[in-house]
Amino acid sequence: MDVNITNYKQAVEACHQWEKSSVCLAQYYDRVLGVMAEEDRNTIGGEIQVNMVNSYGKSLRYGCSYIYQSMPRMLSIWLDFGTSLSEMEKDRDKTRGKPDEMTGMKTSLDKMTRIIDQLIEDLPPYMFLTAFSQLVSRICHPHPDVFKHLKTIIAYMLLVYPQQSLWMLMPVYKSSSMFRAKRCEDVLNDPIFRNTKNMKLLNDFTRLTEKLIELTEKPIGADVRNITVSTLVSSLPRLLKSPDFSDIMMPCQQFTVIQLPTDENRIIGHDPFPAKQVFIKEICDELTVLPSLQKPRRISFIGSDGNQYMMMCKAKDDLRKDFRFMEFNNVVNRYLRKDPESRQRGLYIRTYHVVPLNEECGIVEWVPKLVAYRNILIRLYKEAGIYTNNKQLRDLSSHLSDSHSAKREKFERFLLPKHPPVFDEWFRFTFPEPYAW
Repeated sequence: MDVNITNYKQAVEACHQWEKSSVCLAQYYDRVLGVMAEEDRNTIGGEIQVNMVNSYGKSLRYGCSYIYQSMPRMLSIWLDFGTSLSEMEKDRDKTRGKPDEMTGMKTSLDKMTRIIDQLIEDLPPYMFLTAFSQLVSRICHPHPDVFKHLKTIIAYMLLVYPQQSLWMLMPVYKSSSMFRAKRCEDVLNDPIFRNTKNMKLLNDFTRLTEKLIELTEKPIGADVRNITVSTLVSSLPRLLKSPDFSDIMMPCQQFTVIQLPTDENRIIGHDPFPAKQVFIKEICDELTVLPSLQKPRRISFIGSDGNQYMMMCKAKDDLRKDFRFMEFNNVVNRYLRKDPESRQRGLYIRTYHVVPLNEECGIVEWVPKLVAYRNILIRLYKEAGIYTNNKQLRDLSSHLSDSHSAKREKFERFLLPKHPPVFDEWFRFTFPEPYAW
């Protein structure tokens, strides 16, 4: 093990400005930590974790090629180590008679925190913004010193990128958890972010979020398909048209996805959001209720560029996972663009922006010319003469009280034969040339 670490260190020293060598060293430390006993990882392995944080941080100084590996892992090590120390400090029975272990863990955490602090000063802020969701998810961190520095990082992101950061922070600010909301308030009251201009922006963001939550959750009659926004929330159009309302960025993918530098020599001074921002100026009064169980509502904002931007308001649905899934898809698209073959074929995942407003509702960017998977299947089943309508499905469904074997028999004998796999037909019809997809 020591020989391997020495070899990795020599590779780092030979090419000390090479991002990959530091990443590989950190990953080797990670493998070494992985084979250690669970109880030894935060004590004997404390210095190894410090070296991991240091190596991942070093790699970030020299490029962004591995940022989606380095930044999340580095932050996870630091935050998880702080959680482990906090748990040990609370459980005095386990730590009684082990003062050296506690001292060693505190020393290791202090070293990690100093490395993170230095990186905040040295790295461009957009690098930490790539892990903003991760940082916000740990806003209830139990260790006071770690939370203090975590709060500083989030407040710094709010200062530099207020529009993008506030949209991501709103679901925490409006959280039903009092502790999460209080921690978020502590971040927003940090002197780094708190000034007259930012407080006005925060206040308007909050008012808009509250009105959108109200619009999303307002009860609507069962048969209503079209209604006006002013009928549901009359104050929302007035709010957006008020002359002193702040410029709030349109929550669309083109303004929120981080564009990383392609040239390693241009990390400093790079603009991660090159597209000109468009702000919400008003909302169209027409609202369409979509025919599904939760009755999502389609609305349209009018931007400062004069264009309409359609959104879907979804109630009774936790969109935080959808948001994280879209973040993951954006990372996948980045690797698809880097691969020559996939780039030549134009392969990518069509993504859209998701804005959770709280734990139970949010808004989703409307994808134009979208064909729903269910509609495709219904059309194909109708063409094959095997379409089953909702009433027939209800008649074929099992009762909750039925035995497992009865449910399985009904599923295999009646439901499966009426729903054979047909989606491949749509692919063959839409893309006659297989190379096209």
